[in-house]
Amino acid sequence: MDPSSSSRARSMPPPVPMEGLQEAGPSPFLTKTFEMVGDPNTNHIVSWNRGGISFVVWDPHSFSATILPLYFKHNNFSSFVRQLNTYGFRKIEAERWEFMNEGFLMGQRDLLKSIKRRTSSSSPPSLNYSQSQPEAHDPGVELPQLREERHVLMMEISTLRQEEQRARGYVQAMEQRINGAEKKQRHMMSFLRRAVENPSLLQQIFEQKRDREEAAMIDQAGLIKMEEVEHLSELEALALEMQGYGRQRTDGVERELDDGFWEELLMNNENSDEEEANVKQD
Repeated sequence: MDPSSSSRARSMPPPVPMEGLQEAGPSPFLTKTFEMVGDPNTNHIVSWNRGGISFVVWDPHSFSATILPLYFKHNNFSSFVRQLNTYGFRKIEAERWEFMNEGFLMGQRDLLKSIKRRTSSSSPPSLNYSQSQPEAHDPGVELPQLREERHVLMMEISTLRQEEQRARGYVQAMEQRINGAEKKQRHMMSFLRRAVENPSLLQQIFEQKRDREEAAMIDQAGLIKMEEVEHLSELEALALEMQGYGRQRTDGVERELDDGFWEELLMNNENSDEEEANVKQD
């Protein structure tokens, strides 16, 4: 080998890698969180705050149910908060879920690579176990994180209790509607049975309703004054019994049939006639 070429090789500086070639990009968690916070379609759930130096989760329940599964493989809000803690985010408001990190700023995606995940530093060889143990379990580091996780769990428990109360209220409302429908069905079956036993019952009801309407119209015109009826007719007593009233008195006054009963009855009858006509046409 030529001595001159070997001397030139020794004098040449070593190759220098291009600047930024080996720099690691931001973690997927930070990238997804940045996209999630910046989505304007979900600003009512999570958005930037304080001019873009922090972000707020306004609705943790909707955030966990609808947004987290789109970006991550879970819907656990407490797990998301723990991840923020590992990357150095701080909760800056006690009354709401507002987080801040110096490298997490609105419109400055390039700063994400400056946020590093916290790792537990290994103890120097010169330190024994008793010296390194307090550093591994530093109360100043663990207690705030435990309080934060406890607060998250308490919030999730409160949300579950509210959902349970809403579900119970819905079930009770449905039971009341079902009971009302069953009671109405029993009254209608009783009426139909009596109508079969007395074929002229429907005609009597129609005539009585027409008479009541005519009397009311005359009374409104000031032509006559209707006398108060002290005793119910046998037909009205039957209808009252179907409505569940019978001949019971309320505060000493007998209850009269309401117009809603007659209108409902007539409407059901008209609907039945229309259904029969449709069946015949088919």
